[in-house]
Amino acid sequence: MKTLLISFTLILACNSTIYAGTPIAIIEIPDPVKKLINEYFPGAKLISAERDNDNGKIEYEIIFRYKEIILEVDVSSQGQVLDVEMKQRAY
Repeated sequence: MKTLLISFTLILACNSTIYAGTPIAIIEIPDPVKKLINEYFPGAKLISAERDNDNGKIEYEIIFRYKEIILEVDVSSQGQVLDVEMKQRAY
């Protein structure tokens, strides 16, 4: 039973590592991604960024404040929007 529990814990740890993005500095965001954010969300204040390898394709998860909301946008390395999610209202 103890071996099964340890194995299960290791599997969960590996899976969460596979799906977790790698945090990057704001200055490391590629120009096409920055251009997209600035074009669609002028005046956005960047909060954080992650680089993800999704099935061999590099994607970026950008979290920023735009007007009165916090948004999370997934963008391809070529600057195409993949997903937009409202995280919370920023008061």
